Amino acid sequence: MLSQEGDAIRWALAFTHPDRLDPAVIWRTELGIERTLKDHVFFSCSLYLGRTDKSLAPLRRTATRPRIVLDILRQFEGRGALPLTSKPLLLKPKQEYIKAFLDLLQDTRRQHPIVYVSIHQQSDSFFFDVNRLAEHLAGTAYVVVSESKESCRMLEEHMPKQFQAFDGAVRLYWPGFSLRSNPFDHPLWTKCRIISIQTRSRDAFSKRLLGDIAAVSATSIPHSLLTWAKLEQTHRRHAIAQAKIAHDNEELLKLYEEDNETFRVRIAGLERELQTKGDELYRAHVRITMLENATDHAEAKEELLPVESVADAIELASSRWANELVFAPNSKSEGDESPFQPAFEVLSALEWLATVYYPAKMGKMKGIQFEMSVREKIPGWIFSTHQSEAAVGRYKEWYQCQWEGRTYSITEHIGTGTSTRPEETIRIAFAWDKTHRKVVVGFIGQHQKNTLS
Repeated sequence: MLSQEGDAIRWALAFTHPDRLDPAVIWRTELGIERTLKDHVFFSCSLYLGRTDKSLAPLRRTATRPRIVLDILRQFEGRGALPLTSKPLLLKPKQEYIKAFLDLLQDTRRQHPIVYVSIHQQSDSFFFDVNRLAEHLAGTAYVVVSESKESCRMLEEHMPKQFQAFDGAVRLYWPGFSLRSNPFDHPLWTKCRIISIQTRSRDAFSKRLLGDIAAVSATSIPHSLLTWAKLEQTHRRHAIAQAKIAHDNEELLKLYEEDNETFRVRIAGLERELQTKGDELYRAHVRITMLENATDHAEAKEELLPVESVADAIELASSRWANELVFAPNSKSEGDESPFQPAFEVLSALEWLATVYYPAKMGKMKGIQFEMSVREKIPGWIFSTHQSEAAVGRYKEWYQCQWEGRTYSITEHIGTGTSTRPEETIRIAFAWDKTHRKVVVGFIGQHQKNTLS
């Protein structure tokens, strides 16, 4: 469809096709190009999906970046606070680069998120392919990569610690970031979480980031977005003007009815979106109230912050007890993908490892009975020192993990539940490293495989 309004030209293409795996699901892709009076060109790509039947079954599809977006950026680039490209931007160890990066972070006009990737200090490399990450996020985010350890050091000198990402960690800075922001609003992935995610596939972490950003972009509609509906509306306005000139009342009535139907559909969609936003706002208000109540107490610094997921629990524990705990998940560990609830119990379990098990192993706490201690700390949880020899021998990949070039036997574990539902059952398996004086956590998941499962 092609339309011209004054000197502005709009072109759109829409096509639909059934889902490859489920014929009851249909996809619709809309492409739009608009050239304005000032010769600015805007490219839009919208994806919609829905059911052709009337069932209320959920639609679970992994977010992807349409290939045409990557092709457009490779050929023409894009414009924003910085050029939008399909390649990572290097943060070089120069003051002008550090200043430019900090200015971009806090620029109130910034419309795209920034993904910052720090370099691993020991290996002087990254835990995943940063070029693949930039390709996955093309058109949706700036990917900024530290060129060297010196780049990281210089950035750390100019940024408060609570907003940093270091030693291979990755941080996502949403638009609106400032040095007064809540650090939890701009998520951090530590090296342990990244390694855990990457065990699933080569691009697992890149796809995880794309999914998080895509979930937000689905409800962000810029003024320049050209949809098929918007172009149809332009056509209809032109047709209405022509019908008025021709005094064609019958055609006018038809066009107004089409307009009304369009508005009814849009209003229904906005009402659903408003309901969703209202629910999200309520949940956010509850979380904020919980945090405020926690900080009102004198002992707030000693209390654990509320967490919503196992991923949050792992992230908080890995930073809070970095001297006591090491997360080295094996390939069978669910880690931050575990749906177990309440997640606060997982954080309490990790706290127990750092504040009871660890000092006991260090000889600072005598006479501790771990089984009783765990039950008192977290009602319903158990501690065990061993697993079936048959299971350990047959399923070694479940009962071993690697850290710093060493293989650990992770038969000691704590956990709760016997259900087949991962939301109700969880195990945390670990080992004590006497040499490095660390608790090595090698498995977090529903349960380790045995001869009965």
